[in-house]
Amino acid sequence: MARIRKVVTDSPVLAGYKASDGTATTYDVSLTEGGQTQYVNFFNELQPITLELSKTHNKVGSTVSRGETLNFTLTVKNTADSTAYGVSVRDVLPDGFSYVAGTGEVGGVTSVPIIDGQQLTWDVGDMIADQEILITYDVLVSGSQNEGGYANVAVAHGTNRPAGSDDNSTSFSNFAYVYTAVGIGLSYAVTLGFGFVLGAATGPIGEVLGAATGSPTMLLITAILMILAGLAILLLKKGRKLHV
Repeated sequence: MARIRKVVTDSPVLAGYKASDGTATTYDVSLTEGGQTQYVNFFNELQPITLELSKTHNKVGSTVSRGETLNFTLTVKNTADSTAYGVSVRDVLPDGFSYVAGTGEVGGVTSVPIIDGQQLTWDVGDMIADQEILITYDVLVSGSQNEGGYANVAVAHGTNRPAGSDDNSTSFSNFAYVYTAVGIGLSYAVTLGFGFVLGAATGPIGEVLGAATGSPTMLLITAILMILAGLAILLLKKGRKLHV
C-alpha cells in the first residue's frame, strides 16, 4: 500500500535533495511490500555542491633556499547550501620536495595523507554548507635542488550525496597553484579556474589531476603553461632566466 508522508530534508533518504519551492520540508512516497519500504522522491531537486580551494606556504613573497622546510596551508571550503560528502584533496609536490612525516593536520587534528610518489591525498570527510577546513603540513626542499621555479598544484573533490547513492555527482574545485622559487625570483600562490560538476560515472580524480601518472589533462597543462609563460616574460624583462 502506498502512502504520502511529509519529511524534513535531513532525512537520510533525501540527503542531497532540497524542496523545489525552497521550503524546509519535502515529500516522498513510500511503498511497503514484503516488509521492505521503498521511497520515490518528488518535488525535490538534487543539489550540486561547489568547492573552493586555496594553497599557500610561509615563504610566498620570498625566495626559498635549498634544504629549507616550508609550512604549507590548503584551505578547502564548501560554498554550497548543502552538504559535500567524502571531500578529499589531492596535492602534487614538485620533484625534490618531500612531505615531512608527522606534520599533517586536517581541521587541527593530526592526519596522515596517502602518499603515492609526489602526490599527497588528504581525507577531509563530509563538509556541511559554508564549512571551511584547513590542511597544514611541512615540506622539505632537497639540499641539492636546482635553482628555479617549481609548480605545485592541488584540487579538491566531493559528491552531493552519500557514498553508494546511485544519483550522486562529483564536483571538483578550482586548481590551487603555488609557485616556489628556489634561489631565484619570488614564490607566489594563485587559484586557477572555477569549480565544475562531473557525472557520477566520472573516473578517478587522478585522471583529472594527472600528475601522479605523468599524464596531466589539457586543462591543467594549459593553466600552468599560461602562468609560466607570463612569469617568463616578466623575468626576461628583468634579465633573469626561468627554470622549471
